[in-house]
This record gives sequence, C-alpha cells and structure tokens, in this order.
Amino acid sequence: MKNKGMKLLLLAMTVAGLTGAAPIGVLADTTDEGVTSEAAIEETTETADTAEGGRSVNYYSLSKDGGNWDGSHYTKTDGTLAKDVFFFDGQYTYYLMTDGSPMKDKLTYHPDGEHIIYFDTEGHEVFTTFRYCPGVGYTCYFDSQGYLYKDQITFVGDKVYYLNANGAMEQSGWFGFANGRDYGFANQDGTLITTGWGYDPYGRVVFYHWNGMVARGLITDNVWYYNMDETDGHYVGQFPYSGSTGSESANTITVDGYTFNVDTMNAVSAASRNADEYGYESREMSYGNTVVDGIDYASVFNAQGYLNGNTDVKAAGFTTDNAILHFVKDGMPASRVALREFNVTKYRANYYDELNPKYGDDWKLYYYDYMCYGKSAGKVANKYITRKASRLAGHDFDYAALVRDYPEYR
Repeated sequence: MKNKGMKLLLLAMTVAGLTGAAPIGVLADTTDEGVTSEAAIEETTETADTAEGGRSVNYYSLSKDGGNWDGSHYTKTDGTLAKDVFFFDGQYTYYLMTDGSPMKDKLTYHPDGEHIIYFDTEGHEVFTTFRYCPGVGYTCYFDSQGYLYKDQITFVGDKVYYLNANGAMEQSGWFGFANGRDYGFANQDGTLITTGWGYDPYGRVVFYHWNGMVARGLITDNVWYYNMDETDGHYVGQFPYSGSTGSESANTITVDGYTFNVDTMNAVSAASRNADEYGYESREMSYGNTVVDGIDYASVFNAQGYLNGNTDVKAAGFTTDNAILHFVKDGMPASRVALREFNVTKYRANYYDELNPKYGDDWKLYYYDYMCYGKSAGKVANKYITRKASRLAGHDFDYAALVRDYPEYR
C-alpha cells in the first residue's frame, strides 16, 4: 500500500506561426462560457472529491498488496473491505467508495482537491484519451495521469484539438480561446483548422497557425509582410519583405496591393517565347507584341491566339501589334484566355486554397502570380487536376454552393 502522489501536469505552449508573429501563451484566463467543470460535477457524499487543499487517499495494487478482487469489491489481506481507496487490478484503476463499490460514470475531483478525473461506466479511470462525459454533455481529454485538460491545445498525430476553460473539446466552428483574445475554428470532429490561409465565418481572409490560433498583427513568409487585424485576425494588407536580400531595390510592379518582380516575369516569358515552348511560331501563331510598360506577358499571352479566341477584340480592329493592350486593360480582369497553356480559371481552381484567400475575384492577379511564381514552380494551368477543382469552377468559385451540392468538401 502507498499514497498515490499526484503531480500537476502543466502544458506550457507558445505560438510562433509564421516568422515574426508574436508568441502567444496557450494557458490563460478562465472564461464564463457555458457551465464550469466544477459546477457540473455532481455533488454527493460518494465521491473522491475533496476541494480546498485536498487529502491523501490510499492506493492498493492487487499484485503488490495481495488480497481478493471479485470485480466489484476488494478485500485486503487482513479480511477487511477496502473503502475510500484507489485500487489497481493489474489492468484498470478504480476508486472504491465508502461502501467499497467502484465509482462509475462520474466526472469528479481528485482527492488532491485540484484536478478533475473521470471513471467510465465500468468504473475504470480514464487515461490519455478523449471521452464523452454524459454528466456534463461534452467530450473531454484526460492526460497520462488521468487529469482533465482545461484551456489546453493538444496534439494527436497530425491533428490539433482545443479543450476550453471548462474542459470541453471545441467542435462547433468559430470560437474564442479562453484568453479572451485569440480565435480558432473547430470542425465537428474537434480538429482545428491549421492549414494557413483561409476564411473566418464572415468571409474575411485569415491565417490559421499550426496550433489552430488565428494570426494577429504582422506576420511574414519571408516574401511578404501580412498585416492581420490585431483584434480578430482578418487580413488588412501586405507589403514586400525586404530583409537583407536587396529586394527593396528590385524592379517590381504593385497591382492592387500585391507586388510582383518584373525581372522575374520578363525572364520567364522570354525563355518560353524564345524557345517556342508551345510550338506557336512553328504553327504560324504569332506571339506578336507581348510587352506593355516594360512587362513581357508571353508566358500567358499569344496575340494570334487571343484574336482567334476573342472575335470581338479582332472585330474592334485590334491586331497582333496592339492586342496586348486590350488583354492587359480588359482581358485579364475579365479572365479571358490568350494562351492555350494558361487558363486562368483552371489555375485559380487548381490552387484555390492557396491563391483564392489572397486574390479573391481579382482575376488579373492570378495572371501575375503565374508569371512571377506559378510557371517556374511547375503549376498546372491548362487542365483541372482534381474533380474538386472542376466542380469549384463550375460553381463560379462559390464554395458555399459547392459544399451544399457536395457535402464531402466541407
């Protein structure tokens, strides 16, 4: 026999997220949301409870202390019935109440007066798992010592969960962390969104950190600085990351708040055109003039192809010498195709999760993104690479409509 010594397991975590994001402590103040775990614990004389300072409760092990266990009562070697003790039968731990029977289906204080533990319908104390507790009506998590997690983020494999200030697993969408400052989004299975760029319930762009918290303030991916609202984390704006790379003096163009490197775009376009990558010159499909204001659009534009595919432009008198002017001013904002190998609708659909949160319906930005980043990265823009992408485009990029018709994409 020995006293069961309990140690407080305190999970201290900090949030780094993108480089430059201010660390955020996970453990924080309590909240008034819902009913507290303490208040939800059923008050009865037949409990292991002793708040306010706690007490020591004896602990028996069948293998070490001997005696007899009949599945519902433990008789010690001196013939007395064990009462108000913890008991381990070699597989499970029980709390034997004052009548000697196991406590069952009960969320209760540990005798140390500080932690909360749970015994299931068989009387087994629960360790290292999620468990739905009927007494309080929500799912909880119990650590390796059996203690209830409260206001803690926990990781199971590659999944992230949050147990709120009451010990309840969040699983009902947008929620606030117990610190009263941070937000996250929990799926119905309790997993938090941790995939970077996404949306809040109001359709605004946000960034979900690896631990499920929405980024606030200034964050960076070493290409851009992103300004996220200090209150709820929605995207406010961005500007180039200069660091020590010298990019502050680079030849760039800024379009609707997004900056692209002109030298990079020109190099990509020149390489494609000079090598006649797609065989247009050999088929007498003249690229024509592809340069406007010092920017070469050849990686997304072929003059003859644009005129053939947009007869209204040809009818308006544009030629291979000046069709590029119509394309840049009117064609790109209207998502027109000027090169068979680059269909902006397919590009947006294929990389929706990455690009749409940034660019939304501003079609011309997708052209510049492909010219500056996408083509050199080998991204596909001439066909749909998934059925989801095709369906998304078919729903005019209305994700709510897509989910309505295809619930599997929730």
